[in-house]
Amino acid sequence: MFTGFSELPPHPCPSPEGEGLPRPCYNMDAMPYIGLTGIFGAGKSSILRIFERLGAFVIDADEIVRDILDNDAAVQGEIARILGADTTAPDGTIDRKQLARIVFADDFRRAQLEALIHPRVFAEAEIRRDRAYAEAHGQMQERMVVFEAPLLVETGYHKRLDALIVIVCPIETALARLEGRGFSRQQSVARMRAQLGQEEKKKEADFIIDNSGTAKEAAIQAAEIYRKITTAPH
Repeated sequence: MFTGFSELPPHPCPSPEGEGLPRPCYNMDAMPYIGLTGIFGAGKSSILRIFERLGAFVIDADEIVRDILDNDAAVQGEIARILGADTTAPDGTIDRKQLARIVFADDFRRAQLEALIHPRVFAEAEIRRDRAYAEAHGQMQERMVVFEAPLLVETGYHKRLDALIVIVCPIETALARLEGRGFSRQQSVARMRAQLGQEEKKKEADFIIDNSGTAKEAAIQAAEIYRKITTAPH
């Protein structure tokens, strides 16, 4: 139960050079660093945009992944090496549709890809978080940083956050949304099976948004969470 940031574990700060793993950081002047997650099709991107309109700095893991796959030559080469040259498009970028076909059909290959991509995504997220801290000078108490990613709980990264918001909705609702985005039921189910289910994610949540209704209903819930977090004792 979220009752204020003084009772939550600190998020890590970078270690001094040569000391290895991050060390705990008690930076009470920093904005809350909040995770946003949910199953495939829960509506994470839509809720993230709501938080952005409310005043949050937002970080989109999918956007970071796209940038890595399109622009990081070292990652492109490693993906071609471990997953096959057919993952590379003619322009040298990664063919994301082919990549998805491979990794969602093979747990081992998906684990290989995640081991390559996740550390880079989380490192970039923290760069963007720290940039937001710098940009929000003087507004730390009124704003927050929201990092949206599908596998925050699965990777354990949620433990490095000040609080976790989990978006939930009926599975059939999620599947219908995904069908509207061009995913077949088989594709959607394969992606859902690659993640923890809603009940497991909910166990780690400080806040839950029920996104089974209208956009207005979801926005009301998000606004209340935003108010609680930004007015909680730091």
